[in-house]
Amino acid sequence: MFWRLHASLHAALRRRRRDKFFYEAKGKYDARYFTGEVATTQSIPLLMEMLAAFMGLARRARIKPIVAHGTLIGWWWSRRLLPWDDDIDLLVTYGDLRKLRTRHGHLLGGRYLLEVNPNHVFWKTLNPTHLVHDEPNRIDARFIDTRNGLYIDIAALRQVSSGLLRTKCPHQFAASAMF
Repeated sequence: MFWRLHASLHAALRRRRRDKFFYEAKGKYDARYFTGEVATTQSIPLLMEMLAAFMGLARRARIKPIVAHGTLIGWWWSRRLLPWDDDIDLLVTYGDLRKLRTRHGHLLGGRYLLEVNPNHVFWKTLNPTHLVHDEPNRIDARFIDTRNGLYIDIAALRQVSSGLLRTKCPHQFAASAMF
């Protein structure tokens, strides 16, 4: 009896893992809060305000986010967001993601919502490379502007071997290059 119950629970968890948690509208908006597209001239200042608010939260929680992807390229070349980039991408360690989880569902300033994907506990990814997008839960957390749906994507870095960190995208990084 126990093994049958255990097997059915395990199967249910596997099925649940396939269920996507975050849904997007028009590319880079959270579908629940999407009210219409925001012009790029307005979205970049709004994203920078969001980043400042998130960094304040991170400081208070003693979390050290790392800029990534297009956000990192823009910062490297011009110390700003790329004009065509419509989101902000951050990385945090898995330990820091667990700290964020304690703030899940909190509304910051009556405007920004932090949500942690409950599927963050599933470390294995369905994506063999970062070019494949089969994993429905690549994003571990989001910081969402509830007025328009703009968001910051947050992915967790997990140690997969000595000195090697990986996200579910999967992007790999040498730990020595990150810290």
